[in-house]
Amino acid sequence: KPRKALEKLIMEAGGVAKSSVGSGLSFLVTNSLDTTSSKMQNAKKHGVHIISEGDLNQMINSIAS
Repeated sequence: KPRKALEKLIMEAGGVAKSSVGSGLSFLVTNSLDTTSSKMQNAKKHGVHIISEGDLNQMINSIAS
C-alpha cells in the first residue's frame, strides 16, 4: 500500500505515524525486511521493532476485532 494509506490506517487505529527513526519509535514498518537502508540501521541501533506491512495489517485487524 502507499505510505499515506498506511499512515491513515495507523492513525485510525490510534497510533502515531512518524517519518524519522529514533528511540521514541515503537515499530518500523518496511516492505523489505532485508533492506540495508539508513532507517533500518537506525531502527536496529535504537532497538525498534521492525515489522512488515503484513504484520502491521495483522496488528490493526486484531485491534479492530
